[in-house]
Amino acid sequence: MKKNSLLFLMIGAGILLLVQVKVVMPLMTKAATSDLFLEDTDDPGSQYEIATPATQMAFEQCNRSIKEKLEPEYFVNFNAEPRHSWDYGNYQYLINADIEISSPQSEAQVRRYACKLRYDLGNDTSGLPDPQNWDISAISGIPEL
Repeated sequence: MKKNSLLFLMIGAGILLLVQVKVVMPLMTKAATSDLFLEDTDDPGSQYEIATPATQMAFEQCNRSIKEKLEPEYFVNFNAEPRHSWDYGNYQYLINADIEISSPQSEAQVRRYACKLRYDLGNDTSGLPDPQNWDISAISGIPEL
């Protein structure tokens, strides 16, 4: 009986491996190389740092959001420009900047933060200043938030 159990286990494992290699993996490869996950956009993005009116407005929206989320007892001082800004494409941006935060209980500390956000109106730049047109997905580097 033990020999039969071991034989059935080996045959079952072989069949599972065969199905994985011959059926599942080709389907996964076909799905990954198809246009299923492709978003066609007129904002291709860049792997290099970029400074445009959109990245500057993204920086301002991040600062506005930080100021709104901080408790009222904190005083903040923002730089005029971000340290780094990237356009990921499809109107998604990553901003890296410094902020000086102080409160009556502590002296000023400089924090470096990263902010990831998306502009919702696509290539319609008329809505850049409106905070309602921006979706901030993450802010990191500021423990006071």
